[in-house]
Amino acid sequence: MRAVEGEHVDDGVLVGQVQEGGQVGARQDAHAVPGRQHVGSLCPRRPGIDDGTRCRSATHTGRSPSDTQRPVRGGCLDGGTTRDRRRSGDRPHLPARANPDHAALLGYDAAALDRVNRQSVEFLADVAGERSDELVGWEVGGMLGPRGDGYATAGPVDLDVAADYHRPQLESFRAAGASRATVLTLTEVGEAIGVARAAADVGIPAAIGFTVETDGRLPDGTSLASAIEQVDAVAPPAYFLVNCAHPSHVLRGLDEGPWRDRVGGLRCNASTMSHAELDAAEELDGGDPVALAADQQPLLDAFGDLEVLGGCCGTDARHVAAM
Repeated sequence: MRAVEGEHVDDGVLVGQVQEGGQVGARQDAHAVPGRQHVGSLCPRRPGIDDGTRCRSATHTGRSPSDTQRPVRGGCLDGGTTRDRRRSGDRPHLPARANPDHAALLGYDAAALDRVNRQSVEFLADVAGERSDELVGWEVGGMLGPRGDGYATAGPVDLDVAADYHRPQLESFRAAGASRATVLTLTEVGEAIGVARAAADVGIPAAIGFTVETDGRLPDGTSLASAIEQVDAVAPPAYFLVNCAHPSHVLRGLDEGPWRDRVGGLRCNASTMSHAELDAAEELDGGDPVALAADQQPLLDAFGDLEVLGGCCGTDARHVAAM
């Protein structure tokens, strides 16, 4: 096991420290357990929700572009120098997803979006650099989300269209010095292939993250095994993740086969609710950290090559510590 991640973000950047064979966040969460491997992320938040709480909120839902119309501290990162922002205590807050559909609703054109994505990477590199005496090693990675709904599929996605759509953000991350990219909560294969192809074109290692429903299958009904095999046949990424589902849901869809060796990450939900139930919920279901860790153990046994372990909806550093 190489890394433990504590926070979910559809788009943005992630900074980690390599320590004792794992990664630890350059910004330690207030609830982090000393000595535990942990990755901290700086991600878009609804005002008033701090970094110890899950990202999913009314302004960060993984739903349609209209969900981003509520302000998300849009001016924190854009403008001023990195050092100025460090002195002021600001942290980067991007539109709920830093891709064209969502950013356009906040007035960001392609050039502005490229600028903010680059500044995000540079900002976190600066944070890590200022604490280099505390870090054994570190890297910054870019996080992407699906173009559409993170909880449902609207049908097959053309892989070439998906590659063209996500390529600019990957180029921004790579140009700014990000070491890797991860896309989370994908609901079907075409977009996954598109992201993997675009990442290969850009020259940045990528991890492809799928979500599953309560039956362990992608929202379009595809099995995890088939989804991974289809992507690997066209554009093999660095590895795959499963995220935004409770361990019991993932277990229901486990088929035997070599595809399991390609799963390098798990970021499970604390809640046993379905995506539809979570979407309708007024409050996040944080579940039970100890129970989540126990429920996840069969997945650790099933996936023998895990590199990243962490949480998604409803989780915080308590859940990561229990893992």
